[in-house]
This record gives sequence, C-alpha cells and structure tokens, in this order.
Amino acid sequence: MKLKLIAAALGVFVLTGNAMAATDTATVSITGTVTGSACTIEAPPSLTLETVSADDMMTGGASYLSAHGAPLSVTLKNCSAGSLVDVMVLGNQDSSDSSLLANASGVQYAQKVGIGFYNKADNTVIDINTGHSIAQTNVSGEDMVFDLIVAPRASVQGQLPTAGDIDAQAQLKVNFL
Repeated sequence: MKLKLIAAALGVFVLTGNAMAATDTATVSITGTVTGSACTIEAPPSLTLETVSADDMMTGGASYLSAHGAPLSVTLKNCSAGSLVDVMVLGNQDSSDSSLLANASGVQYAQKVGIGFYNKADNTVIDINTGHSIAQTNVSGEDMVFDLIVAPRASVQGQLPTAGDIDAQAQLKVNFL
C-alpha cells in the first residue's frame, strides 16, 4: 500500500512538472554576420632584403624605406564585390619592439634587428599580430593589390644593431571588416 502511494505521488509530481515545463518559455536572440566568399591571398613565397649597414638602420624614416625597403605586393583574389578587407602580418614579435617581426636568434644572425612591414602609400608601420594594412573596398569584384614595404629596422632604441644574417617567417591574413 505504501509503495502504491509513493508511486502515485511520484506520478502526479512528474505529470505536474511536465505540465509546468510546457508553459515556461525562454527567448534566445541569435545574431551574426555572413561575409561574402572567402578571398584567396597570393604573395611571393620568399623575399630577399638587400644588404644594409647598421648605421643606415639607425636613420629610419621614408628615405630609409625607399632606399632599403623591399616591395611586397599582396594580391587578394575572389573577394566578393563590396567586401571591405585589409591584411594583417602575423609572426613572432621582436622582444624589444613588438611592432616588428623578430629576427632569428643565434651567433650568425644580426642582433637588435627586427623586420618592419609598412603600407607603401604612407609608410605607416603594420604592427605584427595587431596592426592592419590600409583597408580597401572591393568595388567591382576584381583582384585587389596591397602594396607593402618590408625593411630591417633597429629594434632597440639608440643601440646599434650587430652584423649578421636576417631570417624570419611571417603569415599574411585577410580580415573582413
């Protein structure tokens, strides 16, 4: 008898719980963004910088970039018309100047040297991992070219870099804005 009473009470509880649950509601708002087709990025697989003296690296500025910078054209293909995009440079940041890409370490590599990426149009630096190239809108769906300059730069303020090789790797990333 006790068992039947407990089973009956349990059944009423479950039925009441289900009935109550059916009248309880919750609203969830869903938001997001759909971008156009993904762009493909094309860039040369390697870039050789010209030999530069440590003294020249201390000067910096637009004249330094035009004399010692290597042009890097990054082409975005298959972007949807109307896409607003830019390019980021990803890689290991220099320990003394985080806006620069770190040079390899070891006795044969130049020390106190980082590699800078710049927008060619205005010579502004593109900070490694956080900076962006000048944004462009793809008006007609054609290929877009981002002209950059890559140059070695003294990474420790006021200290002359040591002689040696430069070796670094960077990844280029497309951002939809």
